[in-house]
Amino acid sequence: DVLQNIVGRPVLGFRAPSWSVKQDMLHWYYATLEEAGLRYSSSVFPGHTYLYGIDGFPQHIHRPTIGGRTTSIVEIPQRLIRVFGRNLGFAGGFYLRFFPSWFILHHIKRLNREQIPLFLYLHPREIDPQTPRLPLHGIDRIIQDWGVSSCKRKFLRVIDGIEQPFETLADYTARLSGP
Repeated sequence: DVLQNIVGRPVLGFRAPSWSVKQDMLHWYYATLEEAGLRYSSSVFPGHTYLYGIDGFPQHIHRPTIGGRTTSIVEIPQRLIRVFGRNLGFAGGFYLRFFPSWFILHHIKRLNREQIPLFLYLHPREIDPQTPRLPLHGIDRIIQDWGVSSCKRKFLRVIDGIEQPFETLADYTARLSGP
């Protein structure tokens, strides 16, 4: 309700923080989104990292089947690429901050040529270097802070380099669902 009041339109989708949806949560996760009247989710990272992800989860946009029942929720997972034998994200968050813009654009254009949809994302803290930082250490600190000071410029370079039109996830999923 708070978000709907701020933006003046219904909230139709959900993104779990830090790709935090795990395999053992799927049986209740999508049912909860359906009960809340949501239409789409982008909460499952389709690969394993030390922080998150579900190995073997589909990378394509789909309605997950959980316990033999296909949900009404459209899951829009992050698209992964193969780098040095590992599946990695590239179009948002740490991945967008880590990889050079030419690398990101190369993969976006390749997927566009193959007519494979993908989405770009970033967190508000990634375009505001003044955002207070969590007191993290080691690899967690690197993941949180790497490239934040240049993220906004890089994101704009990537956006400027894409010729295809953009649309919101809400509009995209509405087209999938029909009238």
